[in-house]
Order: sequence, then C-alpha cells, then structure tokens
Amino acid sequence: MTIKFIKDKETKTKVRFTATGDVSGSIYIEKDSELAKDSEIILEIPQVTA
Repeated sequence: MTIKFIKDKETKTKVRFTATGDVSGSIYIEKDSELAKDSEIILEIPQVTA
C-alpha cells in the first residue's frame, strides 16, 4: 500500500503534509528537516500475509 502526503500548509516551525484517499490524515514535519523541502512524501507499507 502506498500513501502519498502532499505539502499543504506552512507555519512558523512546521510544514503540514496531507493524505487523501483510502487513508486520510496529516503529518507535521519540522521546517528544518530534509523532508520539509519536498512537495510530497510517499509512505509505502508492505502487506504481510499471515
């Protein structure tokens, strides 16, 4: 499963990235982080079969 977070809003110290679709929500990244420089963050979750 892949979740794409798109850069949404910037505050004084953080950048908000928001996901939509099957999974929705936001993550907040510190402005001085390398991740905050990107326009999107892609999170890949491997499926585990039992």
